[in-house]
Amino acid sequence: LTKTQKEDKNGYRIEVVGEKLRGGEDKDEIRFVSPEGNVVKSVQLKSAANKIGDLWHIESTNLEEVSADKSKVIISEFSSKTRYNPEELTDYPGYEGEIWNYTVKLMNGRGEVKFTKQIKTFPGDDPTASYWKTLFSKEGNAVLFFYRDSEHIFHVEVYDTKGNKLAEASNENYLRNLQIAPDGKIVGAETEQKVGKAWIRH
Repeated sequence: LTKTQKEDKNGYRIEVVGEKLRGGEDKDEIRFVSPEGNVVKSVQLKSAANKIGDLWHIESTNLEEVSADKSKVIISEFSSKTRYNPEELTDYPGYEGEIWNYTVKLMNGRGEVKFTKQIKTFPGDDPTASYWKTLFSKEGNAVLFFYRDSEHIFHVEVYDTKGNKLAEASNENYLRNLQIAPDGKIVGAETEQKVGKAWIRH
């Protein structure tokens, strides 16, 4: 075990809490809790949207993934400009030319940032596709990032919990059902290829 994992396994944990405030407003936050039950740090999950001209400008802080043992968390700071009103669509589709900007942070149970990564995702116009995804391995020793670049290429990158890149791969066509092995050493996905008018998966 690394030093960080030993510290977190000594009782520091991550809790995701949702509360209803007066007026019906939701307050969701991530809390980093000591073995004694004290909150040593908290991160509020929030979003804001403003319409400027024809586009909605969105900024948000999001919970992306918590490791299975609740000792690590991925949090993202997101910004984009979109044609779709986010107040009407909770899962709005992307469109060609839109850019999703992510600053992702891996934090341990003490609320310490172990690494930060900047990722730009260029979504397409298929509302059924996921153009951004992140996953922890079950053992929490690796994290996977999936995104689409400006040339429409899909990328998979795997990092350790210190931010060192372990592996990467790319594919011209979409990848579905992404999975990472418990020990983080194997990544699997369904690929698809257009043959004539049909899409073939394997």
